[in-house]
Amino acid sequence: MELSLLEYPRKSHRKKILLPEESEDLAEFLGIVAGDGGISGYWQLRIYLNAISDRDYLLRVQYLIYSLFHLKVNIRMRRDENTLIVDASSVELVDFLISKGAIRGNKVLHGVDIPNWVITNTRYIKAFIRGVFDTDGCTYYDKHRYKDKIYQHLGIAIANKSLPLLNSMVKNLTTIGYHPTVSTSFRIMLRREGEVLRFFQDIKPANPRHQNKFINFLEEYRSGRNGTVSKAGVRATGP
Repeated sequence: MELSLLEYPRKSHRKKILLPEESEDLAEFLGIVAGDGGISGYWQLRIYLNAISDRDYLLRVQYLIYSLFHLKVNIRMRRDENTLIVDASSVELVDFLISKGAIRGNKVLHGVDIPNWVITNTRYIKAFIRGVFDTDGCTYYDKHRYKDKIYQHLGIAIANKSLPLLNSMVKNLTTIGYHPTVSTSFRIMLRREGEVLRFFQDIKPANPRHQNKFINFLEEYRSGRNGTVSKAGVRATGP
């Protein structure tokens, strides 16, 4: 028998799914796939999440897949790597995602980027950025002393090894009014506290690990209850 006959034929796993219109939810999901997703072969989409810090975010990923495609997923845990794996098996899904700008195989090697249809709409751009940030982003506190006061501010970083994606993120963040900086070859940051607070109100990250740090910052650091003060002159009310 020829080896080609042993491979998965394109008709395998061709379950009927919903094929959605372009939308903010679809743009966000493609941002998730660009961040922590991977497409292998003709029919397999996998999204990798941290089993501890992203456990609550898993619900958002499941919701998007079902609401967009009416497709149920399998959840596995790779205990030795502390990783949750979301498996979505469907030829229709993979074909559709690739038609909308996702990458099959090595995302870095093939240069995953923001899809063209996303950058035509500001709402789609923000949703895509939300998906990338929720998976590849970090929210951190930066504390430093100046004269007799300790200052604390909130910062965010996005790390990804696809330079086309990072360059597009910088360009589009700039277009919608932010001032990102490139801290390393594979990481961009927002450091202006006012912009970081606006990011949480405007982009609206959905991952609870980001939301919790943001809320904690508002409750503790901006109040001064922990002995630090904030330099920002803007007022934020939470996500």
